[in-house]
Amino acid sequence: MNNVRVELNTNLSRWHGQEYNGMPVLTGKGPCITEYLDKTHQVINTHRAYHSRVFAIRLDLRLPNFVNTECYSSDMINRFICSLRAKLKHSYQSGLRQGRRMHEPGFRYLWARELGQDGHPHYHLLLLFNRDAYFTLGNMSSPEGNLYSKLSSAWASALDIEEYDSRGLVNVAGTFHLKSGEDIGPLFLAASYICKEHSKEFGAKHHAFGGSRG
Repeated sequence: MNNVRVELNTNLSRWHGQEYNGMPVLTGKGPCITEYLDKTHQVINTHRAYHSRVFAIRLDLRLPNFVNTECYSSDMINRFICSLRAKLKHSYQSGLRQGRRMHEPGFRYLWARELGQDGHPHYHLLLLFNRDAYFTLGNMSSPEGNLYSKLSSAWASALDIEEYDSRGLVNVAGTFHLKSGEDIGPLFLAASYICKEHSKEFGAKHHAFGGSRG
């Protein structure tokens, strides 16, 4: 039943099981994509190899209603990642210049592009950090200085809108803390949501899934 090829992209195959490599998988929305589960497992394991303590965020990014979504190119998620990475680097280097003891963010990510019932795209992400650098989102009502504000500002930058207009477009679906030796099952279960076939757009010019290379 597993490994049946996706008709609109025969490089991909469906995974119907409730477990993958011994880890739980969300099945409420139908099958996942095997190759996406592979990539998710690889990115999480790579991150854990570098960092004994992990802080992870399941994030949803949506587009504003006041614009024509066709105006946005397919690389907006790449602009978000680049903007967020630059903000993390700036905070790290600023702390070093101030003589503070700093830990590298250790940023890795996975993302999936999906279409809503209205036909508008949105994104689901898993963001992984070095917990010694980031262990909380911070006060979400604070205008600056915390991780949530960096996420919101990076999405506004990617969409080329004012940060004020990005309010409500950045939704935190869950956070996870993981220490060395702990079971990654709960984190993988949450991450498997972005691996589902449901709502993905295959056979189009847009990529449906991506993540860190190393």
